[in-house]
Amino acid sequence: MKLKWDYDKRRCTFGLPGYVKKALKKLKYVPSNKKLHTPKHPYPITYGKKLQSTEEYMSGLATEAERKKLESIVRTFLYYSRIVDSTIRPALNDLSIKHTKATTKSIQDSNQLIDYLHTNLNTTKIFHKSDMILNIHSNTPYLSVSKGRSRAARHFYLGDTVLPEEEEPYQTSIDEECLVIKPVIGLASEAEMATVLVNT
Repeated sequence: MKLKWDYDKRRCTFGLPGYVKKALKKLKYVPSNKKLHTPKHPYPITYGKKLQSTEEYMSGLATEAERKKLESIVRTFLYYSRIVDSTIRPALNDLSIKHTKATTKSIQDSNQLIDYLHTNLNTTKIFHKSDMILNIHSNTPYLSVSKGRSRAARHFYLGDTVLPEEEEPYQTSIDEECLVIKPVIGLASEAEMATVLVNT
């Protein structure tokens, strides 16, 4: 764990240098020549009157060795995602749901995640000076998870004022959550309300 203080700009940079590199070495990762800038393959969005739902992949089951490696990836980077790199939380969330019945598609998703981490070895968070007013940002990607489910996410941060998100200067979060709403919800507005209840 490393803290770098910049007293002139009144900010602190926080990170875990070397953590990802050591973890990938432990997982016997073979570097890919291709750089990846997204930790998770996004589901296609269907616009118009057609109901948007996630694609169900029909793929074979993973081997026991592949399943154990998938579990190891989730365990290794869950801590890292909570402390430093929140961008990998949705990908880890999906993999943790699927790891008991892992498929070849799950293994492909885990490979994409570690390729992304190899591209971004030393992610950091920057905490800026603020008046420490708690702000909460909730988001609900509707029907963004397999089996027609939705995801609930929250972003807690300390700001200078209580302003709409687009007017508040970006601040690093002090708490985040990313989880799947288990029931299938029929309306996007209902999913949003469920997320608000989860986050309060």
